Amino acid sequence: MSANNHKNLIVGKGLKISKKIVKCDTDKEGLSPIYLKVYLNNTEATKLIHSKIKVNPENWNRGYFVGKNANQLNEELSSKLQSIRNFYLKIPQKEFITANEFMVMYRSNSYGFSIDDLMQTIIDTSVNNNSKESTINKVKSDVKRIRTYFNNEDVTSLSDINQYHLEDWGKKAIRNGYKTTTVSQDLFKVIGAIKYLVNTGKIINHHHFGKLRLGKPVKKEQWFLTEAEINKLLSYYRFELEGTKSNNKVNIALRWFLGMFYTGCNFDDMKHSFNYNECRKDKFFFFKRKKTHVNCCVPVQENRIEILKLFDGSHFKDFNKQVELNYQLSKISKALKFKRNITSKIARISYGSIMTPKMGIDSVRLALGHKNRITTENYYNVPDVEIYVKSWEQKNIFTTL
Repeated sequence: MSANNHKNLIVGKGLKISKKIVKCDTDKEGLSPIYLKVYLNNTEATKLIHSKIKVNPENWNRGYFVGKNANQLNEELSSKLQSIRNFYLKIPQKEFITANEFMVMYRSNSYGFSIDDLMQTIIDTSVNNNSKESTINKVKSDVKRIRTYFNNEDVTSLSDINQYHLEDWGKKAIRNGYKTTTVSQDLFKVIGAIKYLVNTGKIINHHHFGKLRLGKPVKKEQWFLTEAEINKLLSYYRFELEGTKSNNKVNIALRWFLGMFYTGCNFDDMKHSFNYNECRKDKFFFFKRKKTHVNCCVPVQENRIEILKLFDGSHFKDFNKQVELNYQLSKISKALKFKRNITSKIARISYGSIMTPKMGIDSVRLALGHKNRITTENYYNVPDVEIYVKSWEQKNIFTTL
């Protein structure tokens, strides 16, 4: 339907609505749907509004129903037209919008829904009467952060939010220092709140949201101990042996850390899987990781045998929980003035990061028991140029440690 056929409808800049029966959509019962077309500010909408009313074409005459039930149908159609006009009146008249822009607002019914309404919806859908105070505080903190994204972009209405805008705002937030995972979770909460409003009938429809593409997450560089710091720990361990009893908790914790570093074990592997007498086969340790059940192959360092021999099975009862070990290690960190507290996980990360340029990443993967090479690349500081050695017999990597 061209604009030329409706000159009487688009004179001036106000809202005009035409009614149209679409006979090509006639159903099996011979009823055709009535559609509404919007004209605004000398523009016409490309999409029609379905009135959800059907009529026999014989009972339709120049925009009105005739025949049986005509009064009821005309009232229903008039009510539909009035709802569109009422929605138009919500829009500040100083805003110049086209008919298509009006259609986007009307179809989503999102004009007038402020960001405050959206934030409250996120809280309402995330918190219930049984929620703990910590959960409520976390949701409020998340909402405060989400509001920051929107304030930076001057977003005031729900109609401003679509897939493209969310991705754009998310990328900007990541560039400003927010973590990719945090931004993704925040934007999913926004999408979830909008879908909730749609499902509960508070808004008719909204833009379709697909998978958010925020780019590849920035790889966070792992902190690990250098060879000099490992040597510092080793000297401190020997000093503790001479000055105190060997069963001192701090000394035992340090022994565990060095043992995990020289074998690449994590806490669970050292507590449940590693036994010097059972795992050693000639020049290698063989054991199965508790977490992934993958076989590990770790070279034996002869110059550290005095430490590794102490893990003969009697060590299993030294620490019941990892937090106990980490607490003792924190004391060592303070004594040696490390920039961060060392933990049992740092021992394994340090092994992977220090050994990779000396052994090659594939050898480190076998020692750490990773199923996939990508896991080793993601979690350890892998240099751009990998340095491989022909065999462990030709070069003793731990000569300086």
